[in-house]
Amino acid sequence: MDAAGRLGSDTLTVRLLCDPAGDAVHPSVDYITCDVTTTPATMTISVEVVGTIDASSQYRVNILTATKNAQLKYSGGQVTGPLNSLTVTQVGTSRLDFTFSLQEVGLRSSGAQLRWSAEAQNGVPGTPNVGFPDRMPNSGTFLFVLP
Repeated sequence: MDAAGRLGSDTLTVRLLCDPAGDAVHPSVDYITCDVTTTPATMTISVEVVGTIDASSQYRVNILTATKNAQLKYSGGQVTGPLNSLTVTQVGTSRLDFTFSLQEVGLRSSGAQLRWSAEAQNGVPGTPNVGFPDRMPNSGTFLFVLP
């Protein structure tokens, strides 16, 4: 309620700043935010870049559990990786949601752990393309513990 007695509400999405802005050669591969969410059957790892998702660039999520070590890839609208359940959805112009089955990666009970990281390779014509110019986090991995 404001000072004049009017009521209202707003919705705000807050995302974790996982990586510094401006540490990649091009905004289309400059990761900045990330998030992990689960349903009873699936996990979604969301990654977002400063610019827009580019069809000529490659976006990867690397996952490691007690029973699965996998690299999930998205490039030019194509999804590749060893998981049969993997889907990648582009949300808006700058976010990708990598969704897969908890069971397929061996996360069957509360307390099970998943380590993950992301990397992006620039494919934008006219800009330098040297390996994977942005990794998130810059060193190591993130740890997610299943609730």
